[in-house]
Amino acid sequence: MKILLVMPAIKPNASLYEKLLLKLTMWSSITLQQLYALTDDEHEVKIIDENYEKIRYDGNYDLVAISTFTSTAFRAYEIADRFRGKGIKVVLGGYHPTALPEEAKQHADAVVIGEAEGVWQTLLEDAEKDDLKPFYISNPVSGEEIISPVENKYFSIVKGVEATRGCINRCNFCAISNSLIGCKFRKKPIERVIKEIENLKCKSFVFL
Repeated sequence: MKILLVMPAIKPNASLYEKLLLKLTMWSSITLQQLYALTDDEHEVKIIDENYEKIRYDGNYDLVAISTFTSTAFRAYEIADRFRGKGIKVVLGGYHPTALPEEAKQHADAVVIGEAEGVWQTLLEDAEKDDLKPFYISNPVSGEEIISPVENKYFSIVKGVEATRGCINRCNFCAISNSLIGCKFRKKPIERVIKEIENLKCKSFVFL
């Protein structure tokens, strides 16, 4: 299959100055790079982070997968609706669809609830058979099962590294730590974290 992985823009109508400022001060999410790493080589995969690159809607894709936070949900729905209008299957995942899957389903053929590691392969197999299920529910994976991302193609003076996932606290105001994604604290094997840091092509990084 030909698959497009999309991260919606934080500010779609940003000026040139704002776009430059974002590129210099933010780091790209590693979610799309992890999905890429989860995908078998038999598929053709393209990544577009809208904060760095414009989305082209004329590609002949079999599947478009969009990851979104609450802050980018409306933009994610706009992108999803546009691709679906072209007859392309769309999958939504991330913190917001996990919290509000029924809302997200109004704009997608399938919604991933929880972490992609537990369901992505099954979802792709169903997509190949044109038999996508409405919802794919994934329980939190172990630290050893957290996938390492492929190299991020976008320039950034700071890169993100994931050493742990989830939070030991469950503050009542936090949508993430109270979700299926964030409620369980896990540690990635230290050797893998060190290797990911050594492979970075910049001198600065932040733990996600």
